[in-house]
Order: sequence, then C-alpha cells, then structure tokens
Amino acid sequence: MGSRTKNSSWGNSESDSLLKKKKRGMEIEGYPVEGLSIGGHETCVIFPSLKLVFDIGRCPDRAISQDVLFISHGHMDHIITYTVTMPEIAFTGDTMSDFIVDDTNDDVLRARILVMESTYVDNAMTVENARDYGHTHLSEIVSYADKFENKAILLIHFSARYKEEEIQEAVSALPPPLAGRVFALTEGF
Repeated sequence: MGSRTKNSSWGNSESDSLLKKKKRGMEIEGYPVEGLSIGGHETCVIFPSLKLVFDIGRCPDRAISQDVLFISHGHMDHIITYTVTMPEIAFTGDTMSDFIVDDTNDDVLRARILVMESTYVDNAMTVENARDYGHTHLSEIVSYADKFENKAILLIHFSARYKEEEIQEAVSALPPPLAGRVFALTEGF
C-alpha cells in the first residue's frame, strides 16, 4: 500500500534524465522567455533578447545581466528582500558644512559621487566668512574628511577671487583620505 514499483515514472532514472534534459524557457511570438512564477514564493520573468526582467524574485543569476528591471508590486515574491540602496550622485548646492554632521544626510555622504560647493579654499577667507554667506570652506571639508564615504567628490562654486591655479593647488594639497578622490570644476576660471 502506497509503494511504487520500479517501473513507475516516479524515481525512474530514465524519466529523471529526460526531465534534466528539458530545455529551460520557451519562445512566444519570437521572443525567448525564461523565469519562474510561484505565487507567494518567487516571480521572475526574463525576456533575454530585450534585456529586461519583470520582477526579480530571489534574484536569479540570469536576471542580473539584464539592463532593465520592472517591479510590478512590492510583495516579497516579486522583489528581492535584501535590497541595498546606494545613491549614485548627490548634489548639495550652496550650503554650510552642517549637513556633513547631520545624521539625516547619510545618503549624501555615501553617494558614489558628491557634488558640493567649496566657495573658499584658502586662509584669506575664514570659515566664519563662508558661514556668514551660507557656504562651505575647504578647511571644513578637511576637518570632516572621515565622514565622506564617497568614491569621488566634485567641488564647485569657487569664489571668483581665485585663479584656476590656486584652486587646483589647494585641491591637490588635500591630505588622505581626500587626496586623489576630490576634483575641482574650474571651467570658466
């Protein structure tokens, strides 16, 4: 009772081999389609010739190489639940250095590229001068160097009192961990 004979299709090595040889995916209207969709478990539909994926499920390896991902909705079986969000570019505009120590700005300090102003770059103008006008002084960036996790920092909005050479000299003299990852936009100087 309840036992199967060797001739049944369950556990038969010949049937197992045929299942393993079965091609994954299908073609519909000329488009190859791959993926899987099991309600409440995982959904991921891949159109490899279009380089796009609908939903990500548990992020199968095949889905990683696609260019575009569409998420239909936020249920766990449609979107990868171990998401890490990393901003690519952050732009501060004119601002004082207070944003650097504000914990609500972590994304700004983690963005791959941070574009921020550094109006003053030498001791002819003080930090107080910069703060009086709502700006950041290069020395403040140096003081908080350990806070910047950015791969690159692009400094902008330099005072017109400087020459390009003065700006480049100040940036090239930055100490570690800023050295080599801080750049100056000096077009027009």
